Amino acid sequence: MVFKLALRQLRREWRAGELTVLVLSLIVAVSSVSSVNFFTSRIQQALESQANALLGGDLVFLSSDPIPENKKHQVAKAGLRSAETVEFPSMVLANENSHLVALKAVSSSYPLQGRHRTAPQLFGSDVEVDGRPLPGTVWAGSRLLTILGVDVGDMVMVG
Repeated sequence: MVFKLALRQLRREWRAGELTVLVLSLIVAVSSVSSVNFFTSRIQQALESQANALLGGDLVFLSSDPIPENKKHQVAKAGLRSAETVEFPSMVLANENSHLVALKAVSSSYPLQGRHRTAPQLFGSDVEVDGRPLPGTVWAGSRLLTILGVDVGDMVMVG
């Protein structure tokens, strides 16, 4: 008896159109939440995949002190590849201009993942390069080169 009454009221409300609006609103709400969730998931996956290339590896161990030799030995013993970097602020000088930069010195095995891109001329098309800067050379961004008033291949003083 109660079930028949409920069905009758459902049919009446459906014909009145109020339930149609409610169902459509529910569909729109679920669709929008699902699409936003899907979109953010894709963005997160893309960022995670590019983060490894940006870091130069899968894992980063940060320390303000030198890494102990026993830790380096454990990494090598586990068969893992490693690279060392040292980052510090420094001044770069050229043509009477100077600028404070974040300098990053890297070991010969850097990067473990990804590739660097450099341009043979200021604001030129970049190309992928293997490895790292050679000793005595630096890779600088176009903004720094412009501030210092130098071009690719010019001498700068670091320190």
